Amino acid sequence: LKISGGAFDNCRFLKKLTYSVCIDGELSNSSGLREVECVRIEENSVYSIIDGVIFNKEKTKLIKYPSSKRVETYIIPEWVEEIDEDAFSEYISELRRIVIPSHWKSIPQCLLKEWFIIEVPENNPYLITIDGVIYSKDKRKLISYSREKEEKSFTIPEEVEEIGSYAFVRCHYLTDIKIPKKVNMIQDNTFYNCNELTGSIPENL
Repeated sequence: LKISGGAFDNCRFLKKLTYSVCIDGELSNSSGLREVECVRIEENSVYSIIDGVIFNKEKTKLIKYPSSKRVETYIIPEWVEEIDEDAFSEYISELRRIVIPSHWKSIPQCLLKEWFIIEVPENNPYLITIDGVIYSKDKRKLISYSREKEEKSFTIPEEVEEIGSYAFVRCHYLTDIKIPKKVNMIQDNTFYNCNELTGSIPENL
């Protein structure tokens, strides 16, 4: 059985949805599951469930983090290689931090644009965190500025050449960013929802 897109749209009174073992196919918010407060799925030939979090059967893809889960920090298992675009699309007030696997070379945009703090393990050989800011290991790319930093001004290090998408998303305290001339690329939505922010863009951009 496959659930078609929009199957549960506008189901205002539906609070809990249980998938039986006979359901296979894709699970995504296209089925209208944004309206459901709690989704529980019994394991079948397509999905695996660990502590309420839904993965593909091989556990290499995180498909859905449930809105009913009540933890402040979630550590993404080391075996996960990718995340569904809508895995964390529902606002979960209790969730404050996400710790990514130590082998990840980059951070998916679907995490960068959300409300929680992203943490990188110290043994990650590709990414580094300095004063709450995540960079590529060689510091040529600025990946994420922590939302919990309360400084009003930030000077991007001289080594940085690229600023990634959603790098400064929802940084409400920032009012000024100094961008070095060496920066030659600023990706889309870098300063998304930074309403108080000012700063000069290098002439080469």
